[in-house]
Amino acid sequence: MMAYFQLILESYEGIFAVTTEDADAGIMIVTVPPGLCEDGDTILRELRKEIPYEDVSLNVER
Repeated sequence: MMAYFQLILESYEGIFAVTTEDADAGIMIVTVPPGLCEDGDTILRELRKEIPYEDVSLNVER
């Protein structure tokens, strides 16, 4: 499921950068550039309807 999640996010070129922090724990780091946070938030909210995930921490720099 992690690979699918990562593939979907990376298909939005320029909006998301995704790295795996801990594959065993299912922890990924999703980075959104400043200025695209609103778009990123919208996409992630819609994606959550298909793939349940939990925000572990949120570091927002707008």
